[in-house]
Amino acid sequence: MSLVQVIGRLAKWAVLYMIGATTTFADDAANQPADSVGAESPAVVSAMKGPAKVGRFLTLTQPLGESSLQSVRRTAIELADEARRQGAEGTLIIGLPSGTCDFTHAYAIGDFLVSESIAGLRTVAWVEGDSTGPASLIAIACREVILHPNSRLGDIGKGETLSPERLEIALQLTRRSGNPHANEAIARAISDVNAVLLKVEWMADGVKQSRMVSAAERDQLKTSGLSLASELAVKEKGAIASFSGVQATQLEVLSTRLADSRRSVVELLDLPIETLREKSGTKGASVVRIIPIEGMIDESKRAMWSRHIQTALNDEADIIIFEIDSGGGYQYDSEELAKEIANLENYGVRTVAYIPKMAYSGAALIAMGCDEIYLHPTAHLGDIGQIVMNPAEGIINFAPAKFLSPLLVTLKDLADQKHRPAALAMSMADKNLPVYEVRHAESGSLWYMDEDEILAANGQWIKGGVVPETKDERFLTVNGVRAHELLLSGPNVSSLTELKSLLNLSEDVDVRTLQHTWVDNMALILNHWFFSGLLIVLALICLFIELHITSGFFGAGSAVFFGLFFWTKVLGGTAGTLEIVLFLIGLVCLLLELFVTPGFGVLGVSGLLLILASLFMAGQTFGNMEPGRDLSRALETGFTLLGAFGAVIVMSLLMSRFLPSIPLLNSIILAPPSTPGDGDNTPRLRRELTDSEQALLGQSGVAVTTLRPAGKAMIGSKLVDVVSRGGYIDEGTPIEITEVVGSRIVVSAREA
Repeated sequence: MSLVQVIGRLAKWAVLYMIGATTTFADDAANQPADSVGAESPAVVSAMKGPAKVGRFLTLTQPLGESSLQSVRRTAIELADEARRQGAEGTLIIGLPSGTCDFTHAYAIGDFLVSESIAGLRTVAWVEGDSTGPASLIAIACREVILHPNSRLGDIGKGETLSPERLEIALQLTRRSGNPHANEAIARAISDVNAVLLKVEWMADGVKQSRMVSAAERDQLKTSGLSLASELAVKEKGAIASFSGVQATQLEVLSTRLADSRRSVVELLDLPIETLREKSGTKGASVVRIIPIEGMIDESKRAMWSRHIQTALNDEADIIIFEIDSGGGYQYDSEELAKEIANLENYGVRTVAYIPKMAYSGAALIAMGCDEIYLHPTAHLGDIGQIVMNPAEGIINFAPAKFLSPLLVTLKDLADQKHRPAALAMSMADKNLPVYEVRHAESGSLWYMDEDEILAANGQWIKGGVVPETKDERFLTVNGVRAHELLLSGPNVSSLTELKSLLNLSEDVDVRTLQHTWVDNMALILNHWFFSGLLIVLALICLFIELHITSGFFGAGSAVFFGLFFWTKVLGGTAGTLEIVLFLIGLVCLLLELFVTPGFGVLGVSGLLLILASLFMAGQTFGNMEPGRDLSRALETGFTLLGAFGAVIVMSLLMSRFLPSIPLLNSIILAPPSTPGDGDNTPRLRRELTDSEQALLGQSGVAVTTLRPAGKAMIGSKLVDVVSRGGYIDEGTPIEITEVVGSRIVVSAREA
């Protein structure tokens, strides 16, 4: 090679270096002679895999703000410390938010990602949706970008050219990121309407090279004497560039790798599957709330725990620890609570399940809704077998497949959402579902799948042995040690104190347990069927007495008891606005019937039906997937109402007979002067006050309205309110007054 040729080649590489070109060694290795590659010993292969790896996944959400930066900062620093302690390689995966965001906050996060404080970390941007706009700054600040095929990245200014100051920020982030597929030409293309982006190719020592360059850089290459093999215009003037996942990887702009899910991202990066379980920076946590989940899980307790969760949210809790010690309960209530807990991630709250003893059935379902699960080594988790009990025959059976399917779907969704093996979660409820240990064909990572999942993976996973706990028609149930081995839980902890230490909670963190309040205890007691029926009985008895003595005191008592009934049902989660409105409408209809349109017609019947319906609906919820649950609750509510009304009828008859002789009450119940059999001390109305009514006794008249049994009648020339003795009396029927008790005039049909 001549001196001129040497100088020319050096000039070419100098130009390439100045425009940020990098050398890709993968192509060189691929073109080595076959005999240069020999079989490696296991020791050499192991060494080639490099050090152990640890990772964290952190998803950013809109709107970006100071809290977003602090979350990234805490998570990155904690991961760097963890990697340093373990002598491992740390990878921080940033899930970019969809939609536009504030430039300043995006830049602050990007600037931290390229800072020296986390220089040892590998930063990866995961773009799953439309992250155009300033969010692209975070992507170009990372060392690597992985895109979903349908995602979109770029157009930092949202259609407008960045100001010179902001353009310089984008260029600086690109220079400092170390991403081999990002350079200044690309940064300008996604920031400036007038920028031109070209993909040029040339041959160097028989190897094809390609770069993304601007028009000026293309001209520099040509001036240096480099012969370009091809030139492709990726972006012309007139628009700002943005790229879909497929376009970016095909052009090798910003990224060369696609993934269709978060899990695929972790597998591409060869990280432990635990990376998927997001952990907010716990050292920055300021408020932690502990909610005990104990005893039978039913509607009342679910509603109580939901109130406690809301209290924790009102306290702005960063972490909620659910201390679970329960044998389970009703499926519907367990599912609803599990879903509520799972969705707390939308509020930026980290949820942790701590199981010191047991979490069976519905309690295990609740645990599966938490971000993280920690067990005492001897604690147990699992056995979500759905059972059906026939109260009439006293038989308990497992639910048929028809009813089991929705539960399996819920378990799979929760497991996928919280990144646990879905097959193991479903095997807790399906005793006929064997689960196998599998290894990823490329990365060798461990996971657990059922036969269908393995087949659907098309050879990506290598099938191993069956998990022993899923054989022999058994519902999966594991202790703390085994749960950790099966990737269902984190490391075992022996106490709540040890868990706090594991979560890196500092001494100044506000940690408080949300215990039952007196309101919770009252709601739990009064929601029992016996006390619910008792409240109805007391309310109706007070109403009965009020109708006889019109003191106002018992009327207020009746309102209080009915109010307590609906209040406890609202707190118990079985009543809402609808039931209260129906009750009030029914009450208004009855009052109209009694005082505006005397009788007992449409308004009276409608009022009674509405009140009965409201009381019945307040006693239960509908739509439970558990076989027979709605029917059994309906029967329980129905028997409670029947018992209550039966008790009221019996007590009303007794009170009608003995009310005048009951101490205290007999002094305020006034009997008419002609009432026979009363003693001399019985309080009576003065005769001059009742002569007008008593004078009507024995007189005849005509029913003006239908008596059902109350109505109006014309007695002589006077229109009076009367009550028939016995059945209905049609309008126009001749009547005769047979009894006058105070202002109550009793009539009967007169024979022709």
